[in-house]
Amino acid sequence: MLALVQGYNAGSVALYCVIGFVLVMVVLAVLVVILMLFGKGFGAIEKAATARKEARKNKKPKAAEATTEEATEGVSEEEVAAVTAALMAFYQTAQTDEETEPLPFIIRSIKKN
Repeated sequence: MLALVQGYNAGSVALYCVIGFVLVMVVLAVLVVILMLFGKGFGAIEKAATARKEARKNKKPKAAEATTEEATEGVSEEEVAAVTAALMAFYQTAQTDEETEPLPFIIRSIKKN
């Protein structure tokens, strides 16, 4: 018999090479599957975030539904304008020019203390 290394014959060396090659291929296949699952998972998360962003853009502000007569009984128009302007200025600083999301508030009533 042909001895490649002291104590091993050619058949056992070839067997170890084949087992090593198969093991490497199996591990690579498992890594590919794991990376594909991560890609699909992150794609689904990104798709959901995009859908939420689109839903926010398409959502109409409910502030137009409230009439000024209901919301401002007994309060002058100047006070309503001042409070509205202050809230708009506060929330406008958080928004960018690219995103035109509806403001997160609705003035339902203004009461004098």
